[in-house]
Amino acid sequence: MARGITQSQVDIAADALLQRGERPTIEKVRAELGTGSPNTLTRLLGVWWAGLSERLAAQARANLPGLPESVQRAVMTLWSEATIAARSIAQKELAERESEAIALRNEAQREIDAAAASELTYQREIAQLVRDRELADAQRDAEHRRAGEQQAANTQMAASVAALQTTLADVRREAEIELSRLRLDLDRANAAEQRWLQEVDRSREETKVAQRAAKSLAADLDRERARYTQGLERLQAERRDLQQELAKQRRALKISERAVIVASRKKVTVKPTVKRASEKKI
Repeated sequence: MARGITQSQVDIAADALLQRGERPTIEKVRAELGTGSPNTLTRLLGVWWAGLSERLAAQARANLPGLPESVQRAVMTLWSEATIAARSIAQKELAERESEAIALRNEAQREIDAAAASELTYQREIAQLVRDRELADAQRDAEHRRAGEQQAANTQMAASVAALQTTLADVRREAEIELSRLRLDLDRANAAEQRWLQEVDRSREETKVAQRAAKSLAADLDRERARYTQGLERLQAERRDLQQELAKQRRALKISERAVIVASRKKVTVKPTVKRASEKKI
């Protein structure tokens, strides 16, 4: 029995509906009581229908005391047939209500199953969201680590660039020292000195270009240093060539001087055959 619903309450509600000329049904009894589940009302209303025939038969016997027995039997027969018909209708309605209740129960079960499936799907989605969140957190941590590593790499690269700039400055100072030495050695040949000065200017310009390039990329510094080194080697090679040429001229001059001395001794004038290095054409 449902909580708060009794057989007496159902009987009173059904009798009230019957007195108003209405057929007691599960919906009407439930509306009369204001509560009650269909299954409970179906069972209690079936008990009311079963007791209704007995109450009506007893009332009919009590209301017909002066009629002949044959008439009473006929009335009772009609009343019994009416009761049987009413009971059949009640049983049919009860079966229909039970079918409706079973259908409602099945529908409710399907809804419960669907809700359970939805709950399972929701839990799976929640679990997937949790996994996605954990993956996102791991990716964020990895990004932070990579950012820290990149920052350290940038710092190291900046230190490397600074070291390269210092090296370039040292190379430049050494080059300037070497060029100063070359100037002292090439003072005797104006043409060679002029060409050497042009080469120095070009080397200085290349050095400046190399210094600017070293600030953005270390590879450019290596190429500029190579170019500068090649220019320096070329100047040194030219210096060696000039020195060899000067040595050759000195040897020729000594030969000429010895020839002049020999000629003067023989009272023969010998014309110099070698020009000075300063008179050499470029």
